[in-house]
Amino acid sequence: MGIATVEGAKGHYGVGAEGEGRWIEIVLWTDDVDEAMKELVEKGARVLAPAHDFLEGKLRAGWVSDLDGNPIQVVQERE
Repeated sequence: MGIATVEGAKGHYGVGAEGEGRWIEIVLWTDDVDEAMKELVEKGARVLAPAHDFLEGKLRAGWVSDLDGNPIQVVQERE
């Protein structure tokens, strides 16, 4: 996994991120979204969207924000 600033993305990778707001998303894959979200909230993360199934039940995901307000998606592949 890698995280880059907008300046780094533009200069090193040619990614044209422009505009206001956050231009990064962290996605964490886990075996248990509900447990991972619970642990993140216990450590201070704020729930942005509770865990839910989507893509016809193939994935389960939820969103939290870290202490700086950066969004983090937590995803689980369902069987």
